[in-house]
Amino acid sequence: MADAVSTLKLITGPGKAVWKFMNTSDGTGESAVTKVDLSTLTNTYGNNPKSVVIEKIVYDIKGMQVKIAAAGTTSINLALLSNFGTMNYCEANGLNSVNTGSNAGNITFTVASGATTGSTYDITLFMRLNG
Repeated sequence: MADAVSTLKLITGPGKAVWKFMNTSDGTGESAVTKVDLSTLTNTYGNNPKSVVIEKIVYDIKGMQVKIAAAGTTSINLALLSNFGTMNYCEANGLNSVNTGSNAGNITFTVASGATTGSTYDITLFMRLNG
């Protein structure tokens, strides 16, 4: 059996995306699972963006920690989430997923710890599309 996961695309338009990710774990967790694939998005110029900028994260996590990273030859950790809250990066101009190498700039989730049967996460990313 695998974790029960779903993605709800609340807003997907030129230059912006707001997506909600949900998971109920069977105890195995996730490891570097691509949640935001740049090839499926369109920036304000009608092209695939080179990266996304996470402007805000709203999350509710029970029984685990979730690492959000920018994929690439070496992934870049963007956030480590547990419990619940809101992280607003607008004043700092956001967290940019820019990276190099294979799958560069895609956003991945990894369950960093926990992942017992019945653990859950509900994470909403507010994103701006770059380049």
